[in-house]
Amino acid sequence: MLLIRIMLQAGADPEIQDWHGMTALHSAIKSRVDSCVDALLDHPCRLDHLTNDGQSPLHTASWIANLHAVRRLLELAPALAWQRNSHEMTPLEQVESLIDNPDALEALVNRLAQDGRRCASKQELACIAEQLEQATPVPTI
Repeated sequence: MLLIRIMLQAGADPEIQDWHGMTALHSAIKSRVDSCVDALLDHPCRLDHLTNDGQSPLHTASWIANLHAVRRLLELAPALAWQRNSHEMTPLEQVESLIDNPDALEALVNRLAQDGRRCASKQELACIAEQLEQATPVPTI
C-alpha cells in the first residue's frame, strides 16, 4: 500500500488500462487488499472505467465478493449500482445470477482456480447482494 501511495504521489497514472481493460483499481479489488483499494480511492481515481468485457470496478468487486470495495464504491459513486456490463447486468443482477445458477458459479470457481485464485462462496455473494440491495438508489428518469 505504501508503494502505491508513493507511486501515485510521484505521478503514476491509475487510469492506465491493461490489455483486458483493467485499471489499477480493478486489480486492487481482485487482489482483496483493502489498503490498496483505499490508496487508489483516496487518490482519487475514476470509478467508471470498464474492462473489455464491460465490468465496472463495482461489478468486479461484486463478483469477487470484496465487501470492503463494494462498500467504498457505493459510498463514493452509488450510481455505479445501475451500470450494466456487456451482458446487460447490473452488479446486483450479476451476483444474483451466480447465486441462483450453481453451474455458473462452479464454472467461475474452476476458471479462477486455474489461475490460482479463490472464488467467492455462495454465502459471500449473498452478503454482497444484501449490500447492493440496501445501497442501490432508485434511478432517476
